[in-house]
Amino acid sequence: MTAPVRVWNRSFVALLSAHATNNLGDGIRRTAFPLLAAMLTRDPVLVAGLTFALSLPWLVFGLHAGAIADRADRRTLLVGANIVRALLLVTLALTVLTDTATLPVLYVIAFAVGFTEVLFDTTAQAVVPATVGHRALEPANARIAASEIVGNEFIGPPLGAVLFTFAVVAPFVSIGGMAVLGALLIVLMQGDFRPKRADGDDSRSMLQGIKIGLRFLARHTVLRAVTLTAGVMAFVDTAGFAVLVLYAQDILAVGDVGYGILVAAIGAGGLVGSLLSGRLARGIRARPVMLAGAASLTLSMAGLAVAQEMATALLALFAGGLGYGLWGVVSLTLRQRLTPDGLLARAGAGHRLL
Repeated sequence: MTAPVRVWNRSFVALLSAHATNNLGDGIRRTAFPLLAAMLTRDPVLVAGLTFALSLPWLVFGLHAGAIADRADRRTLLVGANIVRALLLVTLALTVLTDTATLPVLYVIAFAVGFTEVLFDTTAQAVVPATVGHRALEPANARIAASEIVGNEFIGPPLGAVLFTFAVVAPFVSIGGMAVLGALLIVLMQGDFRPKRADGDDSRSMLQGIKIGLRFLARHTVLRAVTLTAGVMAFVDTAGFAVLVLYAQDILAVGDVGYGILVAAIGAGGLVGSLLSGRLARGIRARPVMLAGAASLTLSMAGLAVAQEMATALLALFAGGLGYGLWGVVSLTLRQRLTPDGLLARAGAGHRLL
């Protein structure tokens, strides 16, 4: 008889809790940072540029973060990333309290916080197999993805707005406190989280290590196909989301609340898809679930193309979120299973970069 899959051990609970705490902070940041920027300037381009500053580190530092996470003790990196994030948020909070906050300061801190997010998220994905083993990856990744959606999309953004209304400094102090809590939770993880060098990985420099990771991803037939497909899906989804607010206003004729409901439908679909994927995708069932995820996203885009009323659009957006939830968890699990431990972070960083 096959032994039951065990997910809830001390190390995974600590990692999941830290991940959930960090993502709640990220959700608060999604509203608090733009609100602070809007206090400092009314230029819409400069306010939108803040999102770019937060995202840019994934482009310029993603591959390097993967190389670092495949060289150093991963638990130490997770703790260090959170401590630096906390220090950055305390600095921002102090500038708010002393009325010295400026847009350039906010941009610099946002950019630096983005670096800590890249390092933490890249390293955390590589740590999961060491906490639960390969047999329990589906339910483990499903729980992590669900915690990310709940914190980033449901609880964090409105909480950030409420905290900002209560006191401008409150959301930044809260995010900093959550980063410290996340670091303390990671310390509770038990085991050896130093990466094991993969066969043929004789890299002595960071650049050489990055090349080896990208070469592995490019030469692996399955992982190459998964990465390219994910890139196309991300392009389609992002292109649609970029004009969703205009679609809501001009086609569906709904206001700001209606737009918020549409965005929430995507998150709800993603949450359901993430939770379902942990049960559906086991062994040979991984491919059908991934195909179902891709098909769901395709149907979502087709539905939005013909939708003229709110109900149809909500169904289509829910289907898109569902597809991404199914695809994301299963494709991540597949990468973790097929990639040697010493290349996990670099292969994951290459995938996320695309």
